[in-house]
Amino acid sequence: MIISAFRNYNIYNLVFLLLITLLLRIAIIVHSPGSQEGFFPLNLLSDPRVNVCLTALVIFSQAILLNRSITRHNLFSKTSYLPALMYAVLASMFSPFLTLNPVLICNFFLLWLIDRIFFLYRGANVLRITFDMGLAIGAGSLFYYPFFLIFPVTWFSLIIFRPFAWREWVSPVIGLVVPYIFAFTWFMYTDNMASFLEIWQPFIVNFPSVLTISPYDYIALVPLLFLLGLSVHKMWVTYFKNVVLIRKSQVSLALLSVLLVASFLLSAEKHLYHFMMLAVPFAVFLAYYFITAKVRWFYETLFALLLGSIFYFQFV
Repeated sequence: MIISAFRNYNIYNLVFLLLITLLLRIAIIVHSPGSQEGFFPLNLLSDPRVNVCLTALVIFSQAILLNRSITRHNLFSKTSYLPALMYAVLASMFSPFLTLNPVLICNFFLLWLIDRIFFLYRGANVLRITFDMGLAIGAGSLFYYPFFLIFPVTWFSLIIFRPFAWREWVSPVIGLVVPYIFAFTWFMYTDNMASFLEIWQPFIVNFPSVLTISPYDYIALVPLLFLLGLSVHKMWVTYFKNVVLIRKSQVSLALLSVLLVASFLLSAEKHLYHFMMLAVPFAVFLAYYFITAKVRWFYETLFALLLGSIFYFQFV
């Protein structure tokens, strides 16, 4: 029922999207664990309810941005709000995703990055586009350093979308360095170089340990993994039936997913909220499956199981 509704490009779906995003946080909103001290200076954010609701609004806005990018570049055969729905659901999968964290801020830059990648196909203003790609990664890494490790996706995307031109390969490197030049200049001016060195240490929002996920709960990931498997199979079967833009975009997102996982393995500090970045490419994959699926009762049941797994994490 929900998937069928979001397969239509109806503006009222945005209201339902916001309600679903808040509903996926109902366990913490209703059973608040109490005020906690955190990284953010605003005392208001120490209230878990306010923190969770603000995070929901941020995810809602990011879901709209992702959907807008997919629609602008015509990556699907039909315009819908499924990418937004999938992102809102995946970005609520684990309890550490439900509060403000550095990766949540980083996802704005990740959305900007993939939008620039899709623009490569048009072949206009490529130097500016590749500069923006490097700039997005550089700016995002100031908030969460492991984001820096996905930089090779800029060159992979150039290989996929463009013939070789050395200036297009240098441009993202310049964009990557620019945010660090500004940061270095500011901290040098304020005689606070120690803080500049702390940029590479990801900040953490302290949240109650009661929300920690038990290893036994990972069985609830089965619906997600099954859906991802179906999505990959659907993209594989229909790969040569799609237009060139869709094929190249899918390959770029697949490579981005691999780099996001690799950046977790290579980072010094490992946090579960790192995988929140995977919500962006995975949302596109799942949306592609749901928009092309034919058997209604089957895909509605799968989505219901996915939602059920999220509530399992929160209540059990």
